[in-house]
Amino acid sequence: MQAKMLRNLDLLEANGPALRMPYSEFLEDGIFELRAKESTNITRVFYFFYYGKKAILTNGFVKKSQKTPKRELALAKKYKADYERRHPHE
Repeated sequence: MQAKMLRNLDLLEANGPALRMPYSEFLEDGIFELRAKESTNITRVFYFFYYGKKAILTNGFVKKSQKTPKRELALAKKYKADYERRHPHE
């Protein structure tokens, strides 16, 4: 799983905002999820883009249900807002 996620991070670095399914998916409010699957295990890492192609990773989790947990998405939004507040003109 770790190797797949690291490969997907390399794809994200190479493709930036152009990376799409099955590796990445836009969720809402500027938050994307990077996706990795190994057998029945599904891992997600949330991220957002800051000033163009700079991807900021917020949080990750092992997905246990079909729907994205609202708590995890809310945490990603909180981290995004905090980062943007602390880095206004980066």
